[in-house]
This record gives sequence, C-alpha cells and structure tokens, in this order.
Amino acid sequence: MMKVTERAANYVQALHQELGEEGFLRIRIKSECCNQYQYSFSLALSPQDGDLTEEISGITVLVNQADWRYMKDIEVDVVDGEFIVHNPHPLLSL
Repeated sequence: MMKVTERAANYVQALHQELGEEGFLRIRIKSECCNQYQYSFSLALSPQDGDLTEEISGITVLVNQADWRYMKDIEVDVVDGEFIVHNPHPLLSL
C-alpha cells in the first residue's frame, strides 16, 4: 500500500488552499531516455478516465490504472518543496 507522509499531505493541502480550490494529488510514471522512469506529481481538480483514487493521510491521490502496480509500497514525502519517493522496489525497466 502506498503511503503519504503527514508533511507531504500538509504540503498538498496548503497548495490547494493557496489556489483556493479543492483537489487531488496526481502521481504518474514518466518514461525518460534509456529506459529510465521517474515519478511525476501534479495537482488535479478532478479524476480522469482510468484513474484510481485512494484516500491517504487526509488527501486523495489519483493514479492512472496502468501505473498503479508500480506504486506498491512507495512512500511520498516532501523536502524543501519537492516531492520525493522512497521505493523499496526501484523503477528500472517497466
């Protein structure tokens, strides 16, 4: 199961308050050069077709169904305003 630290959840809530709207945290897997994969984070106002939602630490996280299997056991945190992921199962080749 995915985890979101309290610090990351508070950060997402603060961003939404700053924007003056309720919303979600979207996490995606991005393909980079040479079979490198990275997590991508954005704020979303509504789910898209194919999104799975999960309430974690007081926020709702959206993950595309195709990416969901790569979110197992990750922990999302924020350090100096940047999202970071601790993943015991690194993304090598998907």
